Amino acid sequence: MTEINPIQPRAAKREEHANAAAIATQLKELSSSRVAMAESTKLLTPLFPIEGQNEMEAYNVEALLDKTAKEIKARTDAEKAKENEIYLFFVKCRIPHPEGQPTHGVYLKYNADNTIVGPTDWNSAYKPKHEQPWYEEVVCQVCLRYYGQRTTLPVHMVPGKPGSFTVEPRWLWRRPKDTKRAEIEGETRANELASPVQNKGRDEANARAAAAGYEVIP
Repeated sequence: MTEINPIQPRAAKREEHANAAAIATQLKELSSSRVAMAESTKLLTPLFPIEGQNEMEAYNVEALLDKTAKEIKARTDAEKAKENEIYLFFVKCRIPHPEGQPTHGVYLKYNADNTIVGPTDWNSAYKPKHEQPWYEEVVCQVCLRYYGQRTTLPVHMVPGKPGSFTVEPRWLWRRPKDTKRAEIEGETRANELASPVQNKGRDEANARAAAAGYEVIP
């Protein structure tokens, strides 16, 4: 008898599919506009003040740029905090596991997108406490427990910092902490990648969550 995966998304009605598609488009547009805003802020430089000519305008532009940059960072920090509240993040094992068995290599405290995961920022079955020190390679907890194999996870250890690492982006995944939301959304990559094809599952999961009335962080 084949076991049903508890985190597979539930089937939706035809009209829900239409709503999900529309929401997915809106999410992509919102994400694109945020990227464009951030990029434009980086490209725009303040005016150089010339005495008696444009001093006031120069200082106003510089103040505006500083204010905009702070707003973008504040919004980003707020979204990260909310995302960490909603999701459980993990490093996915690159070795295929049997159906129904988790591929959760180790669990992270937060979305480690382009950041170093410190020795107290992750845990696993073999390192159950976040603050517990770790000096060896980071391996998949599932492979170790069920197969006795030390399967190295797709992470890059930081030289001189035992237990610290960065995660290869395509192996950094997330799963909603709320069980009902997890049933709808499933498990997806934590962040967008360069290829639209690689983001399809994530976009569809966000659309399903939005259609079900959940707050979505693009």
